[in-house]
Amino acid sequence: MKSWRKHAVVGLIVCLLQLTLADVAFSADTMVPNPGLTRQRVDQFGVGANLKVELTDGKQVRGSLVSLGDNGFELRAKSKDVPRYIAYNTVNKVNLARLVYRAKGAPDAA
Repeated sequence: MKSWRKHAVVGLIVCLLQLTLADVAFSADTMVPNPGLTRQRVDQFGVGANLKVELTDGKQVRGSLVSLGDNGFELRAKSKDVPRYIAYNTVNKVNLARLVYRAKGAPDAA
């Protein structure tokens, strides 16, 4: 294969890779939340679970799941706060919050 053909093939491959990456990035930004799937996921976690919720407006909320409803759920950020109602159709992502163990005083040997 001649040198100019090799360069042309490599250039076309690079262009195709760029287009596919741009398509993936575009589709991730325009993802529409699915309230049915969000409800199933929250039901699986159950009341009392510590959740990290990303809303469609970009805000993130962390807290304990207090109750489940038909159109949304209640999340309490701190034990003395009033629970916040979050509708399923305003949730972009929901995951379990990462739990951290910090030893005080003399840490466990194990």
